[in-house]
Amino acid sequence: MEKLISASLDRTAELLDNLKEVRYHYLNNNILDIVDGAVAEANIPEEIELSWERDMYGENKRFYGMYDKYHLEKALVNILNNAAEAIEQTGREDGKISIRISFVLKWLVVEI
Repeated sequence: MEKLISASLDRTAELLDNLKEVRYHYLNNNILDIVDGAVAEANIPEEIELSWERDMYGENKRFYGMYDKYHLEKALVNILNNAAEAIEQTGREDGKISIRISFVLKWLVVEI
């Protein structure tokens, strides 16, 4: 029994060590799809207006890049949720969160 428990604890420690190591997966993704995913996953109350107009950007190759979709989407979800919480903390009945994408030189800028 002791050997079984020891082996199980060793395996658990190994799994936890592997979880600490963050692995990024940079693939050719569309930033518009990533923002869409974040908007869908964020918890924005109905009384807060979310302004995100993907259609205005069209389908241009320059929106594709080597992005880690999972981590970037999670970061955007956290920013959107924080924005909604900040609006709620002010005690206002309503608010507005805007999302825009632009390019400055060779940099992609996501404005929230």
